[in-house]
Amino acid sequence: MSINLIPHALCQDHLCAGLRDYVETTPATDMLGYAGYRLCPGTPGHHFALWLMDRFCLAAEGVLLTCNGTQQGLVAAMQCLSTRGDTILCEAQTYTGILRIARHQGLIAHGVGMDGEGVCPDELERGLVDTGARLVVLAPTAQNPTGATMSSDRRRVIAELLRKHDAFLIEDAVAAPLAGVSVPSVASHASENCIYLTGASKCVAPGVRFGIMRVPERLAGPMNEILVASNWMGPAYFAGFADLLVKSGRMDKILPIYQSDAIARQELARRYLGGGAADTAIAYHVWHHLPPLAPAQSIVAEAAAVNVHLAGAAPFSCPNVIPPNALRLCLGAEPDIRTLETGLDRLARLLKKPRPLSAPVI
Repeated sequence: MSINLIPHALCQDHLCAGLRDYVETTPATDMLGYAGYRLCPGTPGHHFALWLMDRFCLAAEGVLLTCNGTQQGLVAAMQCLSTRGDTILCEAQTYTGILRIARHQGLIAHGVGMDGEGVCPDELERGLVDTGARLVVLAPTAQNPTGATMSSDRRRVIAELLRKHDAFLIEDAVAAPLAGVSVPSVASHASENCIYLTGASKCVAPGVRFGIMRVPERLAGPMNEILVASNWMGPAYFAGFADLLVKSGRMDKILPIYQSDAIARQELARRYLGGGAADTAIAYHVWHHLPPLAPAQSIVAEAAAVNVHLAGAAPFSCPNVIPPNALRLCLGAEPDIRTLETGLDRLARLLKKPRPLSAPVI
């Protein structure tokens, strides 16, 4: 439960049939040749992009670019919009990949206070004013690690703040296809101030490294140059495969399989660990707060001793933030839901163990 994957073995039949059809119907020169990053009608990946746009309210304005997975897109976008030494704003607990990129590019990641919907607008505005940052990186839907999802009103407010402070947002929406959230993206409210990123790894399979970026026209050239410099060619093979899944109707079968399974796994986690009503977003991860007498670092170590692997809040926390006493539980990396249930049962039993107050040694 420490790595955030979808259990693509559930869709093996559809994926294998799609790969066979792809190889049998697509010339090798198309699958294995060079491809650019600009996405236009007729280029590989365009059908998949349209399928996503129909469901997830991408901004109407801008240029579509591909990337070799959303991670490459994040690297390129952060490089394009910042300079070494800049401060960037993100959630107090954010995706570890964002923190890695910030360290690699010499950026200062400054965490912004959150509530159940993600970043709080007043905290974001305070961060923009106090730090002078002009780049924000957020995941408004099924945020990793907390699972927080912004309401439509919150997204509009965030968009207004971007315009007010002349700031730019990289909107990480890789979880949006799975999440089943139909509210418009932040980018749809402020397309000139946003780069929107999504892709196939959370709705097709982890190894399908095909991402889509919608960028303002003025950034299309610089972004394309950075993408080419980091990887000479776009994801031709995976883009074509994603197109075939859409055109054959298989994507409309694959996505509901994952969504039903993720809901079942979320319900299992609530049954064993408690929690409120069902999450508004479908996801393969949950955020679990621990009681004070069960520190996350100790729980992670104790759980590992019984072959249950977890992640505490520390790896996700920005340097300016004290990590909360919480765990991110990934529910999809274990293909067999019965094995997942065994792990949740072990964790629940471990958390119920009496934990006496420790006294200081004098």
